[in-house]
Amino acid sequence: MIRDKAPELIEYLLLWGIEHFYLYDNLSNDKTATKGRHWNTIQRALINHALKTFGPYKRWMGYFDVDEYFQLNDEKPDLVLNGSTTLAQLLDKTYPEHMYSCGTQFELVQLSCFLTQLDIIQGRYRLSIKKCNVLLDEKQRVTPKMFIRAENISIMVTIHSLPGLKYKQNANYAEFGRFRHYHHGKLGAVEELKTNNGKVDRSMERYIHVLKQRIVKY
Repeated sequence: MIRDKAPELIEYLLLWGIEHFYLYDNLSNDKTATKGRHWNTIQRALINHALKTFGPYKRWMGYFDVDEYFQLNDEKPDLVLNGSTTLAQLLDKTYPEHMYSCGTQFELVQLSCFLTQLDIIQGRYRLSIKKCNVLLDEKQRVTPKMFIRAENISIMVTIHSLPGLKYKQNANYAEFGRFRHYHHGKLGAVEELKTNNGKVDRSMERYIHVLKQRIVKY
């Protein structure tokens, strides 16, 4: 789902073998979206449109916003980066279909950082993820997100869970991975967060060099 963030980079997700992105607009200010509708109603309609339109052709689908990204734990990234496996294959192996027919819900993720609007404007052709090296207080969390087996799901009520269906609940970082999240707004600059709210986290730095190389190719 996008709201005035179309230029954000998606190269990081491409590293994991995600092949297609289906972008849905949510009340952007460029007159793309319909005004006057509750955002949750719009979201529910769009996630089911994606499920019905693209789901039959996909083994796995992930539902998350443009300011969220998935992070494999330290044991698995090299398996994907060296080409020996894919994210989809790892999901199949770890969460087999006979046990979790509809997918996997990943743990509540910490906010990674707050970016100012200026950070985003200046970083549109660089890596916003470089600034996301602060994890906020454990209490400041967002709701979980999922990778789903779309072919086994007839309708989605929410992007956070699958009521009444078989799926792995609250898979954690040590087990497989997690979704991370960044925000932009007036909640403080990175230096302020380091001082008051969070701790420096270097776990994403291993990808910066690879991402820079990929972006230079364009």
